[in-house]
Amino acid sequence: MRKMSSRYLDAVIINASYILTRSVPLMVAPSVDRHRALAFCTQYRRRGIALMLQKGEAAGLHRDLQHSGAAYAAFLKRAEYADKTASKAAPFFDAVACGDLAISRSIAERVASSLHADQEYEDDFLYIRWLMGRFVLGWDSAVLAAMLTRYEALLDGAEDARFLICQSFDKSDPVLFDSALRTLIEMREDDYASSMEAEQIVEENWATEGKVFIEAVALLRFAASLGFDLESDYMFVPSLVLSTQSASFDSGSWTNCDAP
Repeated sequence: MRKMSSRYLDAVIINASYILTRSVPLMVAPSVDRHRALAFCTQYRRRGIALMLQKGEAAGLHRDLQHSGAAYAAFLKRAEYADKTASKAAPFFDAVACGDLAISRSIAERVASSLHADQEYEDDFLYIRWLMGRFVLGWDSAVLAAMLTRYEALLDGAEDARFLICQSFDKSDPVLFDSALRTLIEMREDDYASSMEAEQIVEENWATEGKVFIEAVALLRFAASLGFDLESDYMFVPSLVLSTQSASFDSGSWTNCDAP
């Protein structure tokens, strides 16, 4: 794994801050679409990770993840239904990872409740909607069971780490969760390695999201809420991210893009 210099992380932070500041007027405009909103949230996520890697503490990461989630929740309040594709809502994991349950719920309540077949795969839709229903929205167990049954049928015998993670939550099985999460992390590592070799991702992505797996942080938050006895050595999940109490910010503070 290549080591990044502090100077390079400085550049990531400065560039992300510049893009965020310039993009706020576009984010609050009625015409903003999902692609621009997600790009905006990505800059917050990457800057937060860079701050953590640079400073060795998680406060800046938690703040920027909270702002990513809050920005996306604000977008969803005025977005057209066709722009609310559930499986594209990566900022949901940002909100969960930083411990902001109110923002997590706001996103879960506003993403599309039905599949956008022209924009997403059904298994991806079922994965994130099941997590939202199980941990944030408090759906009935029969509804959740039917979703898992459909999810399994779609796989047609193929193994899927994300399905197994949902299954581990459904069965309260920490051993299955640990195995499935490690598989998911290994798959992600392979994807990033292949993409870097083929020069298919930008350096800022590799240097930030390629080093810290926010979705895995969120899944570990869910697991902890069920009382799972978890390991502390998951690759791409620094223990300080989970052990540090996240700060609380007003849901509208995401428009202040100054680096912490």
